[in-house]
Amino acid sequence: MVMISSILITTIVHNIVQSDLIPKPLCAYLQLAPLFASSTSPFFLLGIAMDRLFSLMRFYKPLIASHSKSYIIAHILPGCILGTALDVLVLRNQNYDEEVLCSLTTPIQGPIDDVFSKLIIAVCIAIVLCNVSFTILLKKLHLKSEKTKSIYRSVVVISLSVVIGYISTLAMLSIKGVLHLNSTPYLDQFAGLLINISISVNFFVYYGISKEYRAIFDKLLGIGHIKAALKGSKLSTAQQATALLPNRSPIKIVVSHVI
Repeated sequence: MVMISSILITTIVHNIVQSDLIPKPLCAYLQLAPLFASSTSPFFLLGIAMDRLFSLMRFYKPLIASHSKSYIIAHILPGCILGTALDVLVLRNQNYDEEVLCSLTTPIQGPIDDVFSKLIIAVCIAIVLCNVSFTILLKKLHLKSEKTKSIYRSVVVISLSVVIGYISTLAMLSIKGVLHLNSTPYLDQFAGLLINISISVNFFVYYGISKEYRAIFDKLLGIGHIKAALKGSKLSTAQQATALLPNRSPIKIVVSHVI
């Protein structure tokens, strides 16, 4: 939602100034929240991947039970530190005279892009390795329940979103740096779009393929109440339509036997 909202806000700003180009500092401020989200998401996904992998081992459950606060901090803190550091670096390294076509990748050009790209690629590779290891260990347990199939599907979704989204985007930006391409607004827009899709699509795919996740989302996000309201309105409409139908008397058929 943060990513989608930022795209809408950026589009509105471009329409207000009636120009394809806006000052780079303004673009940086517009992209602070999406940059924070895009840098924290890989670490959250890595935490989920490691959590699933270690959940198959005996020592993990007692460890979490005895160190619950440290467990939560270990999941949240690394991504938040990276996101905050990235936003600070973006704000400190701005050229106030430059006008740009604003996208997610526009504020992180130069040395920031090199460090950020290498770090995120390393995290993405770690996510894929954790998910592959988890799948191999899960197969060795020979579990054939519906929940196991749902776990397999979710692992595939996370791995594909990471590979297609982050690694593809960072690979495109690396190629741009190798070829020394300075002004590539459409390439920047496409690269930012890949990250947006990879982050946004996870929720919808999870909701579509997993009954367990769907039940949790329905409860926590209030989607279940919306479904119930829609079903109630459909039922009332159907009842009203039935009530408006004319009453028809039953047709009696009299059969007489001729002797």
